[in-house]
Amino acid sequence: MLNMLMEPIATLTSREAQVLNLVAQGSSAKEVALILDMAPRTVEKHLDHIRLKMRAKNRAHMVAKAIASGLLPNI
Repeated sequence: MLNMLMEPIATLTSREAQVLNLVAQGSSAKEVALILDMAPRTVEKHLDHIRLKMRAKNRAHMVAKAIASGLLPNI
């Protein structure tokens, strides 16, 4: 378990980081799409890429790993 916490987190693009930050604050994919002026499906694809890069099981796990790794220091 400790080994999994120590895994390096993949580098996110600036857009992926924006999407992750908004989702971590509680925004839905549709809300993120409106805020960032993109299609909801594009937001979903960004979330899929982030989840895969971070080796997270789901969105909650993705946000938890991001907080633990310091990617979301303002949360």
